[in-house]
Amino acid sequence: MTTVRRRVIRPPASSANSESRRLPALRTKLEREQQALTRWMTRLKRAFHSFEKFQQRVARLEKQIRTLEESLMSKTIEVTVSPKGETTIQTKGFAGESCREATRSLEATLGVRGREQLTSEFHATATAPQAARQ
Repeated sequence: MTTVRRRVIRPPASSANSESRRLPALRTKLEREQQALTRWMTRLKRAFHSFEKFQQRVARLEKQIRTLEESLMSKTIEVTVSPKGETTIQTKGFAGESCREATRSLEATLGVRGREQLTSEFHATATAPQAARQ
């Protein structure tokens, strides 16, 4: 046997009422989210500004260290006289042509130059200077 099914037909909910109640809630939620976003943006700006300041401090300290290291690097001229009477002049702490200028008076005093041997540091920049002469 089959029984008759009953079907309850309800009137449709008024969609205008439902949406009219939902709209203010959504606007309130949007306003709260916008305020939260504004707060986060302010925090991010502060954090980024602090980050930039730290980067500048680090760069300034690195520059100061580099300057001090360069000023502390001693410039020496080493003159060696062999038992045969041959002299060797070696410079340390000079960059490029400055070693030639520093030893010019010594070469003139010692006499004729035999040969000159330049190291790879002769062509280096002032951060790693060194030139050798023989």
